[in-house]
Amino acid sequence: LGVFHLPNVLSNSFCIASAILVASALTTTLAYFSFRYLEAKYKKKVKYSIPSSLRGCIVEKEISESIGCALYAGSQMLKCINDKSKAIEHKGDIDLVTATDKANEDYIIERLLKAFPNHKVIGEESSSSSEEGIPPLTNDITFIIDPIDGTTNFVHSFPFSCVSIGIAKDKNVIAGIVYDPYQDELFLS
Repeated sequence: LGVFHLPNVLSNSFCIASAILVASALTTTLAYFSFRYLEAKYKKKVKYSIPSSLRGCIVEKEISESIGCALYAGSQMLKCINDKSKAIEHKGDIDLVTATDKANEDYIIERLLKAFPNHKVIGEESSSSSEEGIPPLTNDITFIIDPIDGTTNFVHSFPFSCVSIGIAKDKNVIAGIVYDPYQDELFLS
């Protein structure tokens, strides 16, 4: 009573189409989760490694140490992203600086100078608060640090900021490290 019956041919075609659709969805879902599993596994293996194309370059050790610094600073950003009581100051009319900016920069500078005491460092926060301003680049290897690139986004809890560390030699930037802690993505050049 009240049951609608399709002809057998249409019913069989509908069942086959449904089975194909379900099998497709399952395959796609399994492929997606397999990809996520492999991606997570892959990231863990290479998270702290330098790609083979950068091995042996003149700043390999500096890149390796900078990666460690960027990963640590990114972890500190994640701890503070939703903190509504961020200590915020203004530098100039527009730019903002937070306690996390300063703490990350202090950590990065201390760690890099401990590993490379003869290198120079230019930090965004320390240079902007210095009376001398940004020091000029020299021929020495110099780390150029932005501890939270995208501070305004960070202040407003928008997950679109990163840690940026450049490495210059002979007044030219020769390497760059950018870490996005929200997507757990590390970019090297």
